[in-house]
Amino acid sequence: MQISEGNLLISAPKGTNAIGDITIQRSTEYKNRPEYGTKLTAVTIPVTLDAFAGIGDINADASLDIYPNPASDFISLGCDEPLSVEIFSMRGARVMSTQCMPGESIKVSSLPAGLYVVTATDTAGQRFTAKLMKQ
Repeated sequence: MQISEGNLLISAPKGTNAIGDITIQRSTEYKNRPEYGTKLTAVTIPVTLDAFAGIGDINADASLDIYPNPASDFISLGCDEPLSVEIFSMRGARVMSTQCMPGESIKVSSLPAGLYVVTATDTAGQRFTAKLMKQ
């Protein structure tokens, strides 16, 4: 893998989390002072991918009902138990995190217009996902 001026792309197989290390090495050769040899500098960064950056990985079997959709001010989730809710931009950034009780609405008026991915986790740890269009 070659990296040019600060850009690095990390990808994982669909449906998995990539857990491992990235090692960046730089060698400096002292041409005018061969007795110094070559200096090797290395930095190792542990990596865990915990969120997704696109919508291709959404599991259709664990869908979430969001209404209205498209939405402008508030959304409601079709749920019958408390949910931990996160909303992600299409770039994978978490833009909102909240708790939702049955019958409650979530205020989304502060989000810019665009497409989002909503994930909700129930008390048993099952995760549900859906797309949200914010007007």
